[in-house]
Amino acid sequence: LFPQNNTYFLLAKNEKGAYIKSYDMEPLVTHISSNKKYFTVYKLRNYTEALAKKNAIHKMAPKKKFTVKSLKSLYKKITGRSV
Repeated sequence: LFPQNNTYFLLAKNEKGAYIKSYDMEPLVTHISSNKKYFTVYKLRNYTEALAKKNAIHKMAPKKKFTVKSLKSLYKKITGRSV
């Protein structure tokens, strides 16, 4: 098992060569302070609606929906997995 930050994968080898046997990943959220001076990374499972409301993304992209629910929905849409 090879950990690469928020991604894990298991390599296997057979007569045809090496391949990825299994993988997993931990979705992350970049939190930007309201004054845009501080950036912090949270695991999505630890990110709260209170933090999401304070994220500067609301000022940067006011027409986009940015909530924990929308982030989890996007992750599921991309990966087919729930957080």
